Amino acid sequence: MRHKQFGSKFVVKLEKGEEVISSLTKFCEDNQIFLGYLSGIGAVNKATIGSYELSTKTYHWKDFSGSLEVTSLVGNITFLDNKPFIHVHINISDENLTIFGGHLREATVGVTLEIFIEKIDGRIIRKMDNEIGLNLLDLND
Repeated sequence: MRHKQFGSKFVVKLEKGEEVISSLTKFCEDNQIFLGYLSGIGAVNKATIGSYELSTKTYHWKDFSGSLEVTSLVGNITFLDNKPFIHVHINISDENLTIFGGHLREATVGVTLEIFIEKIDGRIIRKMDNEIGLNLLDLND
């Protein structure tokens, strides 16, 4: 991973073979980013994405592999369990230009992944919402 910083903004380049979520989590820890947002494009060769079903409070995961273009990667950075929490959604396209999208669980960079991160001064934690079954933004403070 390589990066450059411009004030509160970071340009991050993940390289072939890097795992996306764990690499971004470590980057945010190292740079003390506890609140922010990100976007990116690039390519992965492996990804697990899913959608959340509220009635069962479970994710439905699907694995993808091959030459996959990342047509859109968007998300936010908050705080959970005393570390940055990366919440990312992704759209990927296969060789037929078929698009798949959802919540990103994990992915491995296939070529490169170019990510722009905006750091916001502050910290917002996530807290379990038992009705929904997920750790949601806690804006009560």
